[in-house]
Amino acid sequence: MKESCESANSGSSAEEDVPFLDRENLPEPYAAKQNKWRLYAIFSAILCLTSIASFLAGFYISRPRAPLGTYETAFKSDFALPFRSTLREVQFTGAPRFYDNGTTYKPELDKNVPWPENETYFGPPSNEIDNAWKKLWEPWGFSISEEEAKATWGDRYVEYYDAVAGGYTAGLDIFHTLHCVDFVRRAFYPERYPFTPLHGPLHLEHCIDIIRQSIICYGSTTLIPTKYYRGIGHNYIDSNQVHTCRDIRELRNWVNERQKGGKYYVPRKPITYEHETGTVL
Repeated sequence: MKESCESANSGSSAEEDVPFLDRENLPEPYAAKQNKWRLYAIFSAILCLTSIASFLAGFYISRPRAPLGTYETAFKSDFALPFRSTLREVQFTGAPRFYDNGTTYKPELDKNVPWPENETYFGPPSNEIDNAWKKLWEPWGFSISEEEAKATWGDRYVEYYDAVAGGYTAGLDIFHTLHCVDFVRRAFYPERYPFTPLHGPLHLEHCIDIIRQSIICYGSTTLIPTKYYRGIGHNYIDSNQVHTCRDIRELRNWVNERQKGGKYYVPRKPITYEHETGTVL
């Protein structure tokens, strides 16, 4: 039996003749070492990529959401424009100044700044001022498709059918509000801009309230400082500060192109409105 055991062990590797503690120090074949380090590198890369992916996923999940949209990317209540409005910094103008004798004045307009800030909008009525306002907010309305009406107002879209022109007529709020500012301006000069049955005192109140709501809705948090004027003996606001604004030139150009003859004009469909019942057929 002892011989058979010895015979069986005689075919074992010479490695078994090395003491156990020294066996671990035997040199590995070169290819085995290469495979070991290759697997180690792959494992490390996978671990690193997994960590990065986990971090990004956690950051995305935990970051604040904006379910109502943003000023830069458009709000949920905004009309779906075919472009993202450009934001630009605008230096406001028009803050009153005071001479040392206490007399107030307004600095001269800089005609070299970009439109619309290079126009005169206030002062004694003139054709120049009237034309500046027309260029600013007219035309404000345009034809929109039935699909646009449905996407904007849902089932209520039928309430806004244009029973005179056909289709649907609407406009961007910015230009309606500018119309209201212009209407308030005109109210200071009734001899040149008399009220009409449609645009009278009630319309003036409507415009003032629309301006109020728009200012509250926008909620600008740009800080307005005060500065000391010797002529009046106390501080007075300096509203000529930089604000971040949507580029009105883009919006103005787009609305112009939505007019008849423009490249984005939406043709009106034949009138399908029952005047007696007030329903869309």
